[in-house]
Amino acid sequence: MSNRWLMHFLNAPHTRLAVAAYQTGSTRKRISRNNLCKVEFPVPPLPEQHRIVAEIEKQFTRLDAAVASLERVKANLERARASVLKAAVEGRLVPTEAELARAEGRDYEPASVLLERILEERKRKHEETNGKKKYKPPVEPDTEGLPELPKGWVWATVEQLSTLVRNGYSEKPDDDGDTPILRISAVRPCFVDRGDSRWLRAPLSEFAPATAYPGDLLFTRYNGTRSLVGVCGLLRGEGPIVHPDKLIRVVPVPTLVEGAFVEKAASAGESRAFIERKIRTTAGQSGVSGGDIKQLPIPLPPLTEQRRVVVEVERQLSVLEAVESSVEANLARCSRLRQSILKRAFEGKLVPQDPNDEPASELLARIRAAAEAEKPKRTKNKSTKKKSASDSDSEWKTTKKKSSRRKKTSA
Repeated sequence: MSNRWLMHFLNAPHTRLAVAAYQTGSTRKRISRNNLCKVEFPVPPLPEQHRIVAEIEKQFTRLDAAVASLERVKANLERARASVLKAAVEGRLVPTEAELARAEGRDYEPASVLLERILEERKRKHEETNGKKKYKPPVEPDTEGLPELPKGWVWATVEQLSTLVRNGYSEKPDDDGDTPILRISAVRPCFVDRGDSRWLRAPLSEFAPATAYPGDLLFTRYNGTRSLVGVCGLLRGEGPIVHPDKLIRVVPVPTLVEGAFVEKAASAGESRAFIERKIRTTAGQSGVSGGDIKQLPIPLPPLTEQRRVVVEVERQLSVLEAVESSVEANLARCSRLRQSILKRAFEGKLVPQDPNDEPASELLARIRAAAEAEKPKRTKNKSTKKKSASDSDSEWKTTKKKSSRRKKTSA
């Protein structure tokens, strides 16, 4: 038999199903040698086995090359995505507002003036919401070590650009209910998956402090994967939703801060590097604090430029996402083709048969004859070993008795 033929057969999808039928165990599946021996398989002539193996491995080599090429495309797409975001937050993706104003011979509002208006609106919102409660000015960015920004831009912190930074609901979700609560895994860079949620039994009105609304930003506070700590996504879609304690909700100052721009800025460049420096790991979980998110530096362009950057980033990212979807579809197709090749191989449809080959029935007869011829040898060897061991044991006991008698006589 060809060992490689057997290997490919045992890895074929239909064989895996047959093996699964003989498995035992619940948490950890296993199969005994006796059960594995019950799996039936077709036996083609030996030369045909070799032809099947050669054709399988030729086709697999082509598939492996295709998969490697697709994986390289995926890696390039990730780099392209990072490059788009980096260019966006460095003022290189679209013409800056300062450049356009100079070309058109007009004035524009620089981000420094915009930031002053943002801070005034932030204070007004606080007084409107909290009445006489003392207003605490937001933390300013530490610009030491930060790169110089394009003309008309300014560094700001997340706290300066928002009216609220708060953790979510800390209790464990219920097994059922009508009120959705996001999972931690729902937030990924520049994306929030509303469908990745669990449920709460109480009505939404009872979770007001932990309710996020469309336009809010959500940051991951904890995650087992370091690269997913502190990532930011903008909540899109319709209607509010509860968020858990391990997600931090940030409410941008309305009308003056483009939340989608902050989402992208927080995911790239110096902003992401700041988060990486702040991550702490405890008991296998990596995390950042709400205070770290408040201090997160964001490169702030003029408001009209924020909007133009967002439009261009989303246009380019949508193109990359379309290509990525095509790559994933082709990777799945390669997997199906691999299974199809194995299926056809063991149905006798992958290579032509040769009438000059020794029939499989004769091959099987020779295999059985060889197995039968080996049986007596193994039995004889075993009995010889047992007899030899028995004899040795008997001799040892006899010697021990004689030695004991000699000692008694001497005494």
